[in-house]
Amino acid sequence: MGVRLSYEARPYFSLHQAQMQPACYVHPTSAADVSSILKLSDAPCEFQFAVRCGGHMPWPGSSNVDAPGFTIDMEAFNDIVYDEATERVTFGAGLRWGDVYTYLGGYNRTMRGGRTMDVGVAGFLLGGGVGFPGDSFSSATVADYEVVLSSGAIVHANESDNADLFWALKYGSTNFGIVTRITMETTLDDDVWGGVQVFAMDSPGADAVLDELVELSSKLEDGMKEWLCVLMSNEGPSAIALRVAHADVPLPTIANPIVNNLNNTPGLKKSDVWKAWAAQDGVMKGEYHKWMTLTLKPDARFVRRIFDKGMELYSGKAGTWNIGFQPLPGHLFADGQPILLALFVFDSYSPDNHMRDLVDWVSTHTEMVKPFIYMNYASGDQDAYKGMDLQRYWDVKEKYDPENLLGKHWSGGFKLPHFIQHDEL
Repeated sequence: MGVRLSYEARPYFSLHQAQMQPACYVHPTSAADVSSILKLSDAPCEFQFAVRCGGHMPWPGSSNVDAPGFTIDMEAFNDIVYDEATERVTFGAGLRWGDVYTYLGGYNRTMRGGRTMDVGVAGFLLGGGVGFPGDSFSSATVADYEVVLSSGAIVHANESDNADLFWALKYGSTNFGIVTRITMETTLDDDVWGGVQVFAMDSPGADAVLDELVELSSKLEDGMKEWLCVLMSNEGPSAIALRVAHADVPLPTIANPIVNNLNNTPGLKKSDVWKAWAAQDGVMKGEYHKWMTLTLKPDARFVRRIFDKGMELYSGKAGTWNIGFQPLPGHLFADGQPILLALFVFDSYSPDNHMRDLVDWVSTHTEMVKPFIYMNYASGDQDAYKGMDLQRYWDVKEKYDPENLLGKHWSGGFKLPHFIQHDEL
């Protein structure tokens, strides 16, 4: 077994994660190594373990664990191969999106991946993933998973083999197996324009960009050629518009941004836009971060009310916070209605109750709040399977992890909620 041990962590996005201290970090180099580790974790001493790929999820314990548990670090799974015949790319679970985009750029290909270059590929896709175009989850373009089951068996899950597991892994988190490699569809890397605009919150431009956000949410069903995310920050205070669109889409005409870094240089690619966003998003790595999420009916005035309530609640209090809003199309949800996906981000100086105060206030407006909780933005105590087909997920769970070994030993991620038909697990 080509496993290496270490006692110091690679950097995590959040200090909440970095400050956890497992007994050791285990570095497998193959699916067979992962299989052997899983068999050891079910030994009589019943070790707890975590799995770290990109380490970007901020809440403590999401991909790390304290001793006597150990953390499996997937960094050695860094292989990547593009198949020109199938136009698919296969890559290891230890890569980040920047690695994948850089490699595919040599073939003038791209994919529906993450918009933050240092986010790990595996955790992102096991939480569905929201990328560009935004008319579906990124995991919808996965063609195959190589996955190690709790029994140690190494299997492939795709439309032909283990199709039920293939379905479950698209929003599977840490419930069904450790994914070691992923194959995804690619597309031509068409030219785009994009970048960042910043508006003062007390300017007409801020209201105009919120109206544009809501209008865009109704267009996602018609094919996605442009995408917009709006971050509202108490610093300024300001509204930050993160934009990307195909080169044939006209540039926006909203007047008087404080900052206007839109770039429509011929030959611009999505990865160039992601780099520009990273320089403006204001989220510092290596600090404490607190995230929560909700989904809302698209309503620009309610979005503005949320920000105004935050300014009221936190006036004179320490801490930086922002709230991001992005549209998701209705075909992803049972009622067929589009939503705005909201991410609440608070920095290291904000007391824990700050985030809760605002999220709780939003949640009281039940006429505006939708049930879906997006896993990749959720805090560890939110129910990321709320409103999902739990019976179907548990049927898959019973088939591939019948003794719930991953529920007992794998610390982190989002576990399937208790389901009355499955008390025996």
